[in-house]
Amino acid sequence: MPSIPASVDTAPAAPALSLHGVSVTFDTPQGAVHAVEEVTLSVAAGECLGVVGESGAGKSQLFLAVLGLLAANGRVEGSARLGALELLGLPTAALDRVRGAKIGMVFQDPMTSLTPHLTVGEQLIEVLYRHGGLARVAARRRAQSLLERVHVSDAARRLAQYPHELSGGMRQRAMIAIALAGEPQILIADEPTTSLDVTIQAQILALLAELKRTWASCSSPTTWRPSPVSPTASRCCARAGSSRAARSQRSSKPRATPTPAHWSQMRWPGRARCLRPRSHRTWRRVLRPYRPSR
Repeated sequence: MPSIPASVDTAPAAPALSLHGVSVTFDTPQGAVHAVEEVTLSVAAGECLGVVGESGAGKSQLFLAVLGLLAANGRVEGSARLGALELLGLPTAALDRVRGAKIGMVFQDPMTSLTPHLTVGEQLIEVLYRHGGLARVAARRRAQSLLERVHVSDAARRLAQYPHELSGGMRQRAMIAIALAGEPQILIADEPTTSLDVTIQAQILALLAELKRTWASCSSPTTWRPSPVSPTASRCCARAGSSRAARSQRSSKPRATPTPAHWSQMRWPGRARCLRPRSHRTWRRVLRPYRPSR
């Protein structure tokens, strides 16, 4: 009778990025402003986590704090670990070796994130030279390859162009290429489709989904709308205000996305109320004071 090998219990893999009790506070003349309070989450290797919440919930400030990019009046508490490395409290020189090499970030607006007086090629080559140690000729070839990987047309010519010479979609693709240049373990996409039209949004989301399948890294997109992140993320966690509102959920069965019919029933204090007219082709905004329903 053949023997049956005993099952071996393997310990779960350690998360690539883990945050525990992270809080972000800004000191202002009016007092302390708590932007983020007691956030705990983790991202496993090869996983895509979507952080969803309304505008002002502190999603961007959470990841800026992890990278040490807070404003001068900001302070952070808690723990943020990249593998076994504690990120919070690291000196600037040590953080410089992490940012771009181990953690890449795609910011909301590439027009203000890219350096305006440097060409796209120079900004890509700088990352490859600093974190990859490539010579200039090899770095230029690699930069062109990265632009082609993110589907930038005529990549060789784009290397010599400045950010203002590119369209919004091209700039965002260049920003993604720069974030991937150092082959980071973690890729943070901070609302990468905010300033783009609907068609370009779909293209950028398709690109992120493709990179998720082909690139051995983790991705943490942050967006306030559930519909763009649901096809891309493996898990989602929601935030409301400055505290975490919901536990992570599998996005295989996303919740129904609010439709214009739902929006017309919402009341927003101090803002214009959107009403849907009889014609589905037009919209009108009626300024109406907020009155709580009885």
